[in-house]
Amino acid sequence: MAEVKRNPGKIRASNSGMGTIGDLVTRQMNKVAGVKIVPVPFSGGGGEAMVALLGGRVEAATGFSSGVVGQARAGKVRVLAAFKKGKYETFPEATPAFEAGYDVTLSATYYVIAPKGLPKDVQDKLVAASLRVMRGEEFLKFAKANGYLLDPEPMKPEAVREELFQQMKVFSDLLKAGAQK
Repeated sequence: MAEVKRNPGKIRASNSGMGTIGDLVTRQMNKVAGVKIVPVPFSGGGGEAMVALLGGRVEAATGFSSGVVGQARAGKVRVLAAFKKGKYETFPEATPAFEAGYDVTLSATYYVIAPKGLPKDVQDKLVAASLRVMRGEEFLKFAKANGYLLDPEPMKPEAVREELFQQMKVFSDLLKAGAQK
């Protein structure tokens, strides 16, 4: 952050596309920290954003751990910050932005979503099946190897709904602010 503050508007952070989590987390960091990191969106996803970082076309990148873990383990990139509360098991060396004084905790969450009006008995079966998969040894091994952070207790449908509405508010405000510039 000291480098960003010394060079406002000169530090570029690639991401997987305009309006994606990587783009929004950069915008939120700018807002919360009062800095100017330039988001550089790529239409080719996180891989293209990582190539830009590895090739020296940008100074930083924001992305999902699953898209970074291979390069970090190979020593090609260093993860500086995690945008979640608490230490991030995949990258324990990363400073949680929240602990550094920046309330930036936008993260990628994966949901199982069904059509509105799904009968309760079908919803219950879908939730139970999803939990069996998520708690299965094969899935847990895959998730850990590929840098996915798993909550030990998946969210209940009501909590998912609440989180989605809260994130929609945060994202909407960030997108509106970006559109006004």
